[in-house]
Order: sequence, then C-alpha cells, then structure tokens
Amino acid sequence: MDKKKVIRVNFIDGSSKAFALDVTATAQQLREIAVERIGMKEDGCFALFEKRFEWERCLEPEERPVDLQESWNNSPSCFFLLKEENFPQR
Repeated sequence: MDKKKVIRVNFIDGSSKAFALDVTATAQQLREIAVERIGMKEDGCFALFEKRFEWERCLEPEERPVDLQESWNNSPSCFFLLKEENFPQR
C-alpha cells in the first residue's frame, strides 16, 4: 500500500505548490516532480533547499523530504525551497 504525505515546495517568487509524495521518495525525486509541474524548460541549475529559521542548506539527492518535514514539528519557519544553486553541480 502506498503511503503519501503532502509536501509544500516554495519558490523564490513567494509562490508555493503542494505535492502528494510517497514517504520513501528522495529529494531528487521531489525536485524532478516540482520542476515538471511548474513547466521549467532548463532545470539543471536548480536545487531543493531546506530552510530552517535563519539558515538554509541544499538537500542531498538521497535525503527523504517526508522525514525532514516530520522533524520540523509543524514549525512555520521551516520549509522547502526550490531555487537556483550558487555552486556547481556535484
């Protein structure tokens, strides 16, 4: 049985979209779903970030967004952000 959770991804323009994501899905999979959903043509320079309070970090491709979101304890100061990377691809 598939288990899904709603994950909200924010964008640099202040908009956001919610996605029903399998609990085992990776950050790379969520990035690909978000890019496809918003119709981005050139996506190679965009990455998924975790924003927690005053800091942010680029997610590793194999991290699980559902697990991260559950660790936030419903804090409104924690969210996912899809934006351009400022460093070369790994």
